[in-house]
Amino acid sequence: MHNIPSLTPVIILLWISCLYYATVKYRFMGITETVIGRDILSQVNDYVMVIGPDMKIFIINDSLSSVSGLKRDDSPISLFKSDTFVMNWLDENGIKGQDFYNAKIIIRKENGDGIIPVKGRFTVIRDEFKDKLGILFVGKESEGMKQFRNRFRLTGREIEIIQALAAGKTNRIISSDLHISDNTLKAHITNIYNKINVNTRIEMLNLLEDYNP
Repeated sequence: MHNIPSLTPVIILLWISCLYYATVKYRFMGITETVIGRDILSQVNDYVMVIGPDMKIFIINDSLSSVSGLKRDDSPISLFKSDTFVMNWLDENGIKGQDFYNAKIIIRKENGDGIIPVKGRFTVIRDEFKDKLGILFVGKESEGMKQFRNRFRLTGREIEIIQALAAGKTNRIISSDLHISDNTLKAHITNIYNKINVNTRIEMLNLLEDYNP
């Protein structure tokens, strides 16, 4: 099979959504999730996953499976449980009817060897009757955040806090998401500011703009 050219997340989303609909509803032309995984998803370097209505993984590509250790029929919650915004969106199948959600998440490598900051998009897949078939996640590593992390020698926890601060979350929400005390969070923030040589959140955000995380 010829190599598939680089695809944008939007194209991937539309392609997989159509195939997923055909697979679930009609098994159209013998298309199965196995064929999808072998012939399409194996060619995609981005992280791709389809979560079924039972909140179990229905499809996951090699790129995401290899770093997370997750596979079909596993629960994907371990990837997102530190972010209440994502969890609320998944639980409610879309906040206020919103069928998509852009998120920045942290994937912890299965072998424990570091973290991967990921920019991703969740999209509810619906059929022609507006019934929910599942949730598609497409993401890719944030190269800007990776460079930022390496330059200032930031830890995985510090990157999580930076992303939460950049998303506009309050200290209270961040403490709750990460299951740490307010004092512990303040200590982390102080360490972060010292490492990157800033004094305020605004200064940190201005510095982040140079990396387009």
